[in-house]
Amino acid sequence: METKGDIGELVTFVGRASPEKGIEDFVQAARALPELPFAVAGTTERMPQLVENSPPNIRWLGFLKENELNQT
Repeated sequence: METKGDIGELVTFVGRASPEKGIEDFVQAARALPELPFAVAGTTERMPQLVENSPPNIRWLGFLKENELNQT
């Protein structure tokens, strides 16, 4: 359990990349904070241009099963 003042290793988004889920806001946050690592676990086939034009501090992991999420 994290306590006040602890910072995690990265900023994450888990889910299908689609406008209604806020993925574009997530990418904007990554652009605004290039010193922080971001990761997306979820399918992106509906928004390939988002992946192609994303900043380098985002890792696109694709779909991951629950046990794979725990290892990332």
